[in-house]
Amino acid sequence: MFAYCFRRLLAVAPILIGVTLLLFILLQVLPGDPARMLTGYRTPSPQALSNLQGRMGTKASLVGQYANYLLALSRGDLGRSYRTQRPVVAIIGETLPNSLALAALALSIEMLIGVPAGALAAIKRGSLFDRGSMVASTLLAATPVFALGLLFQLVLGVRLKWLPVTGAGSFSSYLMPALVMALIAAAYLVRVVRSSLLDVLAKDYITAARANGLSERRVLLVHGLKNALAPIIAVAGVHFGFLIGSAVATEVVFNWPGIGRQLFAAVMERDRPVVIGVTLVMATIFLLVNLIVDISQAWVNPRVREEG
Repeated sequence: MFAYCFRRLLAVAPILIGVTLLLFILLQVLPGDPARMLTGYRTPSPQALSNLQGRMGTKASLVGQYANYLLALSRGDLGRSYRTQRPVVAIIGETLPNSLALAALALSIEMLIGVPAGALAAIKRGSLFDRGSMVASTLLAATPVFALGLLFQLVLGVRLKWLPVTGAGSFSSYLMPALVMALIAAAYLVRVVRSSLLDVLAKDYITAARANGLSERRVLLVHGLKNALAPIIAVAGVHFGFLIGSAVATEVVFNWPGIGRQLFAAVMERDRPVVIGVTLVMATIFLLVNLIVDISQAWVNPRVREEG
């Protein structure tokens, strides 16, 4: 078990380094000089522009810039924002808790919707509810997050005035963006729960349990859903990382003070230290969640350790 965990941990560092390299290359290809964008509508002199590029560290070659960034990253320094000159670590520290709280609430709502709906669809296979839930999940999975968010703002916020439209504050301000994220994610979870439970219900031990006179409720809850939980928990763990990553569109639509909106603003302003720092944190969260899920599955199922 220790060897499996060690191998999985070793795979994290190269992935994160690859993320930084890819971002460096992509941000270099994008049009627009960060130094010129910082000057706004003013036309700086060549000397002033050169001095600004020197302070930002963008005069060196791409290889030199990347080497300097990795050296600073090894010290835990994510750099300073081009626009505000604040440490990127401080910016992330202010916004990340809001995104984590929103993702945690969205995951809770997703589980409350997806697990019962998927289980009921499996139990009533071929029924109207089963067909309706599959159609609804397909439509939700194909709906862009921003479109569903704008629809909710119009209906729940503007027309019905049930929930705040934008911003963060009271618990009610969490509900609408969390519900949007949860519904998109639950569209996938419903299918996973249905498929997993149908596979379990076709096993011989389920037939034997029914033959022994156990009630249908006990068969479904104790022998069915319990044995179908492994892939459901795995998907739920992966979805937490997915919710952090998909928070960009949601936070922009709802003007949520989280890490996703910060990333969007940084991309628009070519604020490279913030873009790389925020993306690196998102990738780290996603990888850690996947690592926890993999280790949990390896702990329960020895075959996973052998295959790993």
